[in-house]
Amino acid sequence: MITSLPKMPSEARARLVTSLSQELRTVRADAVDPLGDVLPILAHATGAQRAAVYGLSAEEQGWSIDFFGILGMPSARGALLRSDIDASFRQGKRFALYDPSKVEAGQRDRVVAASSWRSICEGALPRAIDALRLSSHERSLRLEGVRRVGVVVKRWGLYDLPQMRVVLCDGAAMLAWIGVYSEEMFDRRSHGMFRALVPALRDRMRVEARLGRAGCPIDPLAVVALDHIASAAFVIDKRGRLVTANAAGRARLARAATETRAILDASKAGHTVAGVSVTAVAGRGLPALRLVVADDHAQRRQLAIDRAAQRHGLTPRERQVLERMASGDTNRRIAGVLGCAERTVEVHVTRILAKLDCASRAEATARVLG
Repeated sequence: MITSLPKMPSEARARLVTSLSQELRTVRADAVDPLGDVLPILAHATGAQRAAVYGLSAEEQGWSIDFFGILGMPSARGALLRSDIDASFRQGKRFALYDPSKVEAGQRDRVVAASSWRSICEGALPRAIDALRLSSHERSLRLEGVRRVGVVVKRWGLYDLPQMRVVLCDGAAMLAWIGVYSEEMFDRRSHGMFRALVPALRDRMRVEARLGRAGCPIDPLAVVALDHIASAAFVIDKRGRLVTANAAGRARLARAATETRAILDASKAGHTVAGVSVTAVAGRGLPALRLVVADDHAQRRQLAIDRAAQRHGLTPRERQVLERMASGDTNRRIAGVLGCAERTVEVHVTRILAKLDCASRAEATARVLG
């Protein structure tokens, strides 16, 4: 038998695709389950009885499930299925045929229809792996990944069900895996509807990843507020994983990924980093989060002052005064901050100007920070 969608004129089908795409691109700020509408929409569009979606987070020894959803299966069984899949991913950097951090171009955003997981695990995937130019070690790793897939889906009654699936990607990185299952074979109209919804599905998953809501619910308004922070801002969870970032944060990650990751790791561990502020974020229904703001200007100023102090032989106290000068503080303000007499600050300023060979505070500041 074949799962057959009702026949409809092409214009009506196009209107349905437009309507469902708009639903998929609608983010509901008050949703308890941010992805709760995705699977029902996809099942309705394809005539499927079951559907599943999951996303991953990188771990030191493999991958872990970041978010997971299933339709058409009791919640208790769904939780156990998630646990099984999670355990399978943790066993290696690759999962079956693809690396989630760098999915091969031919597998990105492509809807694949198959008669069953049995046909995939016992035929299509092993043949595809054999066709690749791989070392024996890499080949065995991928075949082991296929075997793990088979064990999991067989245990939960999905092994012999016809399916359609897609690996949604943002660039080369996997955003989410989404699949639908039926008791009968899917027809061409079902396949066409799935393909037509891929752009909207990808857009939705990109937004949810941006909001960080798929694995860790955050108020979308709070995320919008992040973009009003001029400095690079990041939200991390208790494990130091990046939940979301503002525009400046994403630009910093693209420009200096290693350095930024080190800042986030230090922030997770509670270490103080110059020019970086860390704030705990609390709220009903939220896990433990931290807001990390890296003021690049403050960091550059600190480094410049450190270099000037070393180059010109400033004392530790003179360095403190220079830092306050560079911030535009008056002598009275500096005296109040440092807890000394204003006359003492004037003496320090005079010595700093002499050592830097500058005639004024403005000239000294420009020389140090210029």
